[in-house]
Amino acid sequence: MRREQGFLMLEAALLGVFLALMAAMFILPRQAAALRTASTARQTAVHLAQQELVELETSARLSLPRETVRTGWLGPAEDLARHARAYEVRGEIVPDAAGWQLQASVFWEVRGEAASLTLGKWVGAHGKGR
Repeated sequence: MRREQGFLMLEAALLGVFLALMAAMFILPRQAAALRTASTARQTAVHLAQQELVELETSARLSLPRETVRTGWLGPAEDLARHARAYEVRGEIVPDAAGWQLQASVFWEVRGEAASLTLGKWVGAHGKGR
């Protein structure tokens, strides 16, 4: 009789552990979906920042600024508006002795929290200052 009670206790303990593990796993798909959403938002931000750097480089080479220039989104408006969430893009051109330091910053919100990304690039100017 005692042996049967021991097996019942062991079965109950194992069943309890198994049920606890199953309950803990219900959270995983929700966390995976949140991670996927955050990753997609960041990939979009990287793309927008890279596109802004290209626009900033073109602008710097055409206008040859001698003072710091701060801009908003320089790309096509539909590129910024077609995403599921709102992104704000800011650009900056900072001249130096031999070229320009370009910086593109992207700001957005994920799950109620503010997120941002900044990419930079240095562009040399041939014959600058002449």
